Amino acid sequence: MTHHHGNRVPADPERVNFHDDVEARYWCEEFDCNNEELREAVSAVGERATDVRLHLSQRHD
Repeated sequence: MTHHHGNRVPADPERVNFHDDVEARYWCEEFDCNNEELREAVSAVGERATDVRLHLSQRHD
């Protein structure tokens, strides 16, 4: 299996889909977080990528 590091754009770039392994990996790289943090952020703020990004950036401060 080849890894296209950071090359694959999600089916919907506005929505964070952590149920798809490939997309979850993409978003974890995009937001510099792990799967657990990604799941937590989506459950806190919903699936909108901008909201998830903001939530995770505030947490790293």
